[in-house]
This record gives sequence, C-alpha cells and structure tokens, in this order.
Amino acid sequence: MVSYEDLTDEQQRAVDALDRNVTLTAGAGTGKTTTLTARYLWMLEDALATADPETLDPDDPPLQPKHIVTTTFTERAANELEESIRTEITDRLAELDPDAFDAWRTIADELEQGYIHTLHGFCARLLREHAFAVDAVDPGFDTLDENEAAALIDDTVGAVLEEYDTHDAMETLAQRFSRDQLRSVVTDLLGERPESIDWADEWADATETEYIDFVETHLHPIDPDVAAAVLADPAVVDAIETLTEIIEQPPDIDTGGRVWKRAAGVVEIIEPGYDDGQSTRAKQALIADLSQHLTTGDGEQYAGYSGAKTNWDGHPRKTAFDNAFETLVDRLCPEEYTVSVDLEVERNSFELVSALAELTLLAAEKYEDRKTQQNAVDFGDLVSYTVEFLQAERNEAVRQELRDRFEYVMVDEFQDTDPRQWDLIKLLTAADPDDFDAENVFVVGDVKQSIYRFRNADVTQFRETADILEAVADEDDQPAVHQDESDGTAADDDQLSTNFRTLPTVLESINQLFETVFEADGDPYEAEPQRLTPARDDPAEVGSVEYLAVPSDPELRAARFEHYPDFADAEPEHDSELEAMALAARLSQLLDKPTQVYPDEGGDDAAESGDGPTRELEADDIAILLRSRTHLKTYERALNDAEIPYSVASGLGFYETTEITALLNLFRALADPSDERALYAALRSPLFGLADDTLARLKRHGEPLWAALGESNHEDLAQVYTLLTRWRRQAGITVSDDDTNEEPDVEAEFSGSWASYLTQIIEETGFFVNISVGDRPQQAIANVEKFREQLRGYSDDDVRSLTTLVNRIERRVSRGGRESEADTTAEGVQILTIHDAKGMEFPFVVVPGIGREFNDKPSLNDQVEFEEINGEHAVGMKAPQPDDPFELTDTMARNTLRDQRRAEERAEEKRVLYVACTRARDHLLLSGLHESDSEADVSSLTELKQATPDDASSWRDWVQPELLTEDVCRALESATRVERAYGDGSYAVSLPTPPIERTPATTAEDPAVELSESPPTPEVTFRLSATDWAALQSEYGELALDTEARTLYVEEVDPDRPDRRHGDESASLQGGPESDANQEESTQAVSDVESNIFGEMVHQLCELRAPEGRWSDIMRQTLAAEEAAVDLTPDLQARVRKHAQRGIEYIQQRAAAADVDQRYDELYVTAEFDRGEIVGYIDHLLVTPSAYHIIDYKTGDVTEDEIADDAAYYVKQMHAYAVALAQQDTTRSVRISLVFTAIDADWTTELEPAKIESIQEGIQRTLLAEVPEESR
Repeated sequence: MVSYEDLTDEQQRAVDALDRNVTLTAGAGTGKTTTLTARYLWMLEDALATADPETLDPDDPPLQPKHIVTTTFTERAANELEESIRTEITDRLAELDPDAFDAWRTIADELEQGYIHTLHGFCARLLREHAFAVDAVDPGFDTLDENEAAALIDDTVGAVLEEYDTHDAMETLAQRFSRDQLRSVVTDLLGERPESIDWADEWADATETEYIDFVETHLHPIDPDVAAAVLADPAVVDAIETLTEIIEQPPDIDTGGRVWKRAAGVVEIIEPGYDDGQSTRAKQALIADLSQHLTTGDGEQYAGYSGAKTNWDGHPRKTAFDNAFETLVDRLCPEEYTVSVDLEVERNSFELVSALAELTLLAAEKYEDRKTQQNAVDFGDLVSYTVEFLQAERNEAVRQELRDRFEYVMVDEFQDTDPRQWDLIKLLTAADPDDFDAENVFVVGDVKQSIYRFRNADVTQFRETADILEAVADEDDQPAVHQDESDGTAADDDQLSTNFRTLPTVLESINQLFETVFEADGDPYEAEPQRLTPARDDPAEVGSVEYLAVPSDPELRAARFEHYPDFADAEPEHDSELEAMALAARLSQLLDKPTQVYPDEGGDDAAESGDGPTRELEADDIAILLRSRTHLKTYERALNDAEIPYSVASGLGFYETTEITALLNLFRALADPSDERALYAALRSPLFGLADDTLARLKRHGEPLWAALGESNHEDLAQVYTLLTRWRRQAGITVSDDDTNEEPDVEAEFSGSWASYLTQIIEETGFFVNISVGDRPQQAIANVEKFREQLRGYSDDDVRSLTTLVNRIERRVSRGGRESEADTTAEGVQILTIHDAKGMEFPFVVVPGIGREFNDKPSLNDQVEFEEINGEHAVGMKAPQPDDPFELTDTMARNTLRDQRRAEERAEEKRVLYVACTRARDHLLLSGLHESDSEADVSSLTELKQATPDDASSWRDWVQPELLTEDVCRALESATRVERAYGDGSYAVSLPTPPIERTPATTAEDPAVELSESPPTPEVTFRLSATDWAALQSEYGELALDTEARTLYVEEVDPDRPDRRHGDESASLQGGPESDANQEESTQAVSDVESNIFGEMVHQLCELRAPEGRWSDIMRQTLAAEEAAVDLTPDLQARVRKHAQRGIEYIQQRAAAADVDQRYDELYVTAEFDRGEIVGYIDHLLVTPSAYHIIDYKTGDVTEDEIADDAAYYVKQMHAYAVALAQQDTTRSVRISLVFTAIDADWTTELEPAKIESIQEGIQRTLLAEVPEESR
C-alpha cells in the first residue's frame, strides 16, 4: 500500500501540488508510477476532505475518475497505473469507517469508466462520445493499428503508382527513382503525416522562385545573422582594409607567390557594404565564397597564410600583410563555412520536389478515400481529428463542457510526445488555447529517456511546455513546480532523483559517464545530465560495472590472445561474431563463478532493497539489450555454442500460440455457438481441458454441439455450459426462446470493459494455472496479458458487441501480419531490444555493440531526407548537375537536412545508451569492438583507433575516452582485467578470455512418472483444394488417409488431368506423407513455357489489369517469381497478351452488363463441411444484388469439341466455390463461366440456391462415403 509517509520529499512535493501546474523530471528508477498513483489518490482524498459533510452525496462524490484525465505512452502503462490505483482503493476500503466507505465504494466502481488511457485511446473515446458532432468520422468507426495502417498505406501507394503511371509527376520522378524506390519514398512520406501533408500542400503548386527563396532562407547552412556578425567584426574589417590597401597598391616585391594570390582573391571577392552588420543572403554567399577560397579541397586551412620571405625580400610591409591575413583567417574560421552553394542544382531539384509533393497528395487523397470507405481511422487521425473537433468554433460549448469536467490532467512520458498532444492539452484546460492560463496540468517525463524520434516524438516539447507552465506561474506569482535546467541540472523542486533500482556502485558510474556524454548547455534536442541518488544499499558489495573490450585486428588478436586460441585464430564473416563469442564466454564465467545478486523486492517502485541476503546469479537474471536485431542470430549462435540457455523477447507468432488460440476460439464460440469448430477447440483447450472421451458424450445423431452441451447431464459439461451461457449474457447476448434455432440470438450493447471481461473468464476457469504447467508458462501468461491490453484498446475504441469484437480481432489477425509475442522474462538469458526493455529492469544488464556504427540513412527509403528545420519541414534529395543531367549530386537542401538529422540522431543515440544502462539493478556489462589505428606501426592495445566524441559515429566515441583510457590500455598489455575508480563509483575493463564449459545439472535418480491413459483416437478430418475435389470426382485421384495426422488427402492416379493442360494450380493443401512425390511438375508445355507458367502470366495480367505498357514488366516479374528459366520472347509475349486481352474483355463485358456491387480478383473462399473444408481461389467474382458470377480462365489449348468434356471436369471445382459463396448468402444464385482464352469461347451454367444446397449435401455424403470403413 502506498503510504504518504514512505514517499521521498521529492515525491511528496509532486503529490501535494494540486493547485498549480507541474512539469516533473522523473529520472530512471525513481518511483514514477508510485508518484502518479499517490497523486491520483490524493486528488480524490483532498476533494472528499474539503467537501461539506452536510451536502456530500456518497453516490456522487465531488471528484471521481471521470473528472481526471491521465494519458500514458503504452497500453501496458495504462493498465499498470489503473491496477495500481485500484489496488490502493481496495486496500483503503478494507480500513475505512462506514461514514467514508460509501463514497470510496462509488469511486472504486467508477474507476473502470475513468479516463486512464493512452493518448490515442483517450482521443478515440472522446470522438465516440461526440460522434455525431465530429465531421471527420462516422459513428462506429474502426481504428487501424500500426500494422493495419502500414499495410493499407503500402497497398494504396502501389495502386496510385499504377493508376497514375503516365502522370507528369510520375514521369518526372521516374528520372530519379525506380518504381520500387518511389513506392517506398511515398509510403514513408505518408507515414510522416500530418507534417508531410502540410509540406506537400505548400510545394505541389509552388513556383521555382518561391522554392529557391525558401532554400536560401531556411536551408542555407550558414546563418545570415552569424555571417553578418563575423563580417562586421572590427578585427575582420581592419584586416580586410589592410589587405585591400596592400593588394591595390602593391609594394615592389614578387607577387607571384601563392599566399599573395590568395590575399588578392579575398580582395576580389569582397563586395561593398560587407561590414554593415545587416543580415542578408549576400553575406551568406560572401562568407561561403571566402571560406572556400581560404581552405583546401578537403575544407581544411592551408599550412600558413604568411608571405614567403623570398618573395618579400625583407620588405617592411610584410609584417602588416602577414598580421592582417592571419587575423582574417583566425577570426573568420573558414573551415566552419566551407559549403558549396550552387543554386542551379537547387533549381534542378525543384521539379523533383514539386512532383513528389504532388504525388504525395494524390496518394494521401486515395488513402483517405479508402479509410472513409472502411469507416476507419489510424492513430494519427485520432489525435488530429480530436484537435480539429475541439478547435472548431461551433464546438466551443463542447470544449467548455470538457474543460469544466476535467478538473485535473496528468500526462506520463511527456518526453515522447509531439506538439499535437500539447495542443490537445491546451484545448482541454485553457480558457484560451492561444494564451495558456490553466493551473491543473501535471506532466511527467525525462528528456534523457526520449528514444522514439522514429515515431515523430519531439524531445524539445518537454522544455517548451515547461517554459509555458512556468510563465503561468510567474504571472500568478505562484511557487510553481517547473523545469529549470539552465545550470545543467534539474531544479531541486521539480525532479525525482532518488533511484530505487540500481546499486550505488553501478548508479554512480552511470552518473559519471553521462555527466560527460550529455551536454549541460547543448542544443534544444540534447539532454542535460541529472545526477541520481541511490536509495539502495549494497552491504555485500556485489554491484559491478564492467567494460569488455574486444579487439578485432587479426594481428593484435594473434599476438595478444595466446590464452584464448579460438578467439585469436577466429576468421569471422563479420566482426560482430568476435564480440558475441567474447560476450558468451564472459557470461559463462559469470554464471560459473557464480556472481551474486540481491533478490528482487518489487522493482522500480519498491522500498529500499539490498539489506537482505544475496543469491547466485542465474541465466534468467541476465538481459542482453540490443540496439537493433541486425546481429541477433550471431548472439544466439554464440550463446548456443557456450551452452547458455536464452530466450528472445517479442518472438513472432502471437496469434498462433496455444493460449491465444484458445481465447480466440472461446470468443468466436461465445459470439456464435454454431461455430462448432471454435466451440470444440475451446472445450479441449486449457480453458476447460475437457478430454476427448468426455466430449464424446456430446456426439449425438446430427444434433448441434451447442444444443448437446446444454442438454448434457454430465457434471463437467453442465458446469461449462453454465459458464458459457453466463458469459454470453454478460456480453449482452440474449438467447432466443425459439427451440428450432431458426430465430437468431439478440445481441445488445456491452457496457463494460472487455479487459475486465477477460479477467473474469481467466479467474473462473483457472486459465493461468492451466497454462502454467506448460513448457513456457511465463511467455504464455505474458501473451495473455498482452491480449488483455489489446481488449482494453477495443473498449477504448467503443467496440460494444461481441460479434464486432471478434470481427475486429479476425481482421487484425488477417491484415496485421505475424504479430510478435509479448515481452517477458522467460527462462534463460533474455535477448531484447532497448526499446522493448523501456520501463523494465533486470539484475544483470548487458549492452553490446558499443563499437557498432550508427545508422546514417535518410528517413525516406534511405535516400531522401525529410526533416524539420527552423520550424519548417522540407525534403532534400540529389539532383542532376547543371552540366550533366545524368549525374546526380547532393543539393544544399539535402546537405542541410542531413546535418540536422545527424545532429538529432546523435543526441538520441546518447539517450538510447542511457536507457539501456539504467535498466540495470545490480550489474552492468558493456562490450564493444575496437579496431587498431591504421597508422600504427605495431598492433598493440595502446594503438587502438582513437575516439572522436565531437563527431561520434558509434557509442564507442563517447565510452572509450571515459573507460578505456591510455593507462588502462597500457595495463591491459599484461593483464586481462583492470579495475579503476570512476567518480563515486568504480568499473573494470576486461579482455576476452576462454569460456567455462557448462555441464548440465543431473539428478541422482529419475523421478517416477505415472503415464496417463492413451487418449481416444481423434476423428478423421479433411482439407482439400477445389481442384482435389474435381480430380476425385472425375476419377483422376482417389482418397487416402494419413494415419499419423488422421487427415484425408487426394492421391493422384491419372496425371492426364485437364487442369494440367490448362496450367491450373493443382497441389493439394493437405497432402499425405507421399504427397510431394505424387505432385510432379507439369511437363505439358505451351511452346517454350510450361502450361502452368503460361497460365500464371495470363492470370496475373487479368487480375492486375494494368496499363498494357506495363504488361511486359508483369510477365517478367511472374517468370522471376516462378523461377522459370524462360526467355520472354516477342512470340511468347504476343501469345500471353492475346489470352489476357480475351480474359479481360470478357470480364469487362460481363461487369458492364450487370448491376455490380462488388468485384474480386483471386478471391480465397472456404466451403465448410462436418469433417473439414474445401478451399480455393476464384479467378474473378462479380457480385450483384441477386447473384454471384464466378469467372474462371482456362488458358490451355482446346477445341470446340473438347469444351464440353473439360467443362464437365471443371464444374465440379466450381460447385465447391458455389457452396462456399452460398454459405455466406443463401439467397443469391451462382452463375459459372469458364473462359477458354485459346479460342475465345466460354461455357456458362447457372445454379439456383436450392440446387446449391443439394450440391452441398451431395459433397458431404460423397466425402463421408469415401472415408475408409476403419476410419469412420
């Protein structure tokens, strides 16, 4: 329980400050969650304490969760905070007297309806609460997650590039980008909305003059004010005047020397009025020209600027000349301004920039159209639409109502926000958003931990907001709690600096390192250092910091590492293998020693720990934090070789895991009990764990599984049915009273939280206990928690029916790609990215890759820069040279934006390293590769490549000067480990040493194992393709049983099938053990290409229906995808074109002649039956109000006389498709057309609903009859 008395003074000040704004810097591990929880509770307590007892209504307390807005960065943080608050309120309820109990009970009940959300969750809720007043969205809108939005953007851009293939903008950009590159660039730009749209709006219709004016004003690398000040410097003016006088009235000397010519060049470059101090573009150009003139081609100063004695021959004016020239160079610092400015190159780039802006707007418009059609929004829209809604003048009354309702606003992780979130806060709290005057805002964050620049987080927003809040306090003469880092540290009253996480030795070393790495008076995007104070003690002195230096030079390794032959002689494909080898060896030693750690007593917000007994380090305690996953497999191999167990966080396949599959099936069955496959799977899952012999009791003569379950007298089955029916009622589903099941159940709106709904199911089934007995209990539980967080998001998204919820989840599964599993503390060493580890902590943290080069690629397809500079976003790319249009060169815009990006990325790299280091509780191990100095005479540890902290290209440039000093390197010449004091802490530097052989623990005797009864043999199932079904019915194949998998498959008995001649796909989807051998490749060829390859090219053209000018490219792509060693000859192209033209013409004619609602290409359909399903792809489907029209292309050679026989074979395949469609809508008829493109003929038939029902029953009977007798 959070006790006010147990809070630090810093925490108490933050909790108490309810009558003013607060901007709180919460350092790593300083108890931020505890502080937020305590402040939330104190708001409630204070409101109750100050309320008039006579008028206090316990059922309507003066301050409730609905009056407090709290936004967090992640769903996990929102859940943790809400749970922390709920726990505290529950604890209070147990201790309260009756007079106070009722009010707190009301608060507890209302917490679920409180405004504790992610930013996007809060915006979604606000938009739904005012859906009819928001023009941008329709009520009931869906929210696309990041994966769904990215997929839709990519698909949209691809479609736009095809549609506008001949557009002027496309033709312009084709000179610079390939189609794939352009698709990636535009896709990335749409990912930068809304900033990219603002940029595109500005430049799509701009003139070249406007663009050049913008470049010179905003993107010139030399600040015009600086240029004017430098040129107006009296010392510079005097020097130039002296040189001018001497050059224009030369003394009697030899003026052919190089220095004289350089001075003469200065005089020639200087223009009148250069020294007037006025900021102009001319001075930018002037100082650039002077700097280019006064430096070498590499931008360095010349060796000297004094005249040669032999040329001056003792002339008395040499001293004045030399002094003037040297003063000019010294004050001008030309190496800082050696920039090449060629406005002709900028003009050449304008056409590209304008075209890219125009194409971006076309793609953005199409993307908006697609979202509108789907009634969907993405995360960016949620914030933008909410801000626009509240900014609209007609909604002033709504804004006033919200401002009155929300008495407090708290924002967590504010360092990772963007300006739009601050705009939203102002709209919710200030009487006039343009003149902020609110006094109820609490923002907490830590600039040092801002690591989400790639998600458009603006690290400068935290300081800007602090300045605004401080200004309000100054105006009101309040002792505000505000940010003040002018002296390089946070002010004493606005920070949490007591660290509960890390042992003193480790924390003091981190403090010392980042006192140097961070900049106290740097640019706005630089973090300032904050010295944290350790709260923990270390009586056993177990804390440690170590740097593992890994030399990569082969000569140095061979000479210095005789003690470690494998390392000395290694010939890695990449140097990262050396570091991984050395690191794994070091971990094997630490686990063997063993190293000591303190037991975890609650983590970040726990009371002081470290006084208790220590324990031995285990592999589970260690976390390897990677900057990226680039070399993940290298570390996995090294750990395997060292026999160290490990797990990788965020593995793929979240929705395929046993525990999530079980929950998905349960939700499917609850929404639709007639989904017998889902219901049966849920009953057998760890949710209920019913055995097959128990479920066998439900097998009755054709009775639905759900009905049989409801009528069962078996105790376990009856109990499960009771739970399921109750959960359905709680979800708002009212069961129909119609015993015939012809009347559907009625689904009302669900008013609760889906996350809480899942919690109840978990508790009532003992699900966590059940999945904990598996081989991955921690991962399974973490996955369920992640699923619960997703459900919370759906509640925020106002999903209020179980059917809608299931549909949303199904769409996420199908469109979102393979989502990663939840982060967890699984068995063995944990490998995860630093971003995944944000908010986590570990007893032993390893940060490898200290020497790895930073990524230095532009944000758009690694080619085009897109950055904000001087308050404006801009694009920078290469452009044609003025004298050679085929040679691309950097523009000034690209160079300036690149420099800005690099500066901001370097600042973030410092913060990423800080976040990684501050995850450590007891031990911190850094490791890095080190090259030898290329100019060194001998390979030695004292001759390593020098660091360049001011121009860092890796973390090594900041770490090496601090930890791998010259004296340490000298000591390592004869030792493999050196220890040094460091600030108030200490650290060790070690070299790679051999691993310890790890012997798996064995037990004296094997435990007795009691075998369970053999489970009953599962029933036979099938999953056939539609072509399998046709082959089976036409006696080209026969049904066979895979006895191990208990599945049926079609075994080919006659290879001369029509689909082989027509190039159709015929592989079974569920083959038997010999299926690969039975599925020989077709050898039937159409001239010089196999029939299936020919057919695939025709199908691709018919499906894409691209402009004919693109057809050759599509054919080539198809051949490449099919790995066909075939030349695309003109004759082959002509044949493919003829077939495709006939197919496309046919479908266009049929579409034009019908009232078409929808059209689909390559539509995947499933016809479901009792024992399985038949699946396949429909080439083209037209959907009209009354019918489905299946169109299937047949591309093989055929005569008029053969059509009837071929159709008799194919219609069986089409029957399966008709059944699949009828299962979606039983009222539509189905028309089937087989288009034989070789002779431009078709065969058509039509099936009425009654006929399709008869076909379905016939397929069912036939398949069951084909099941072998012993398998029924």
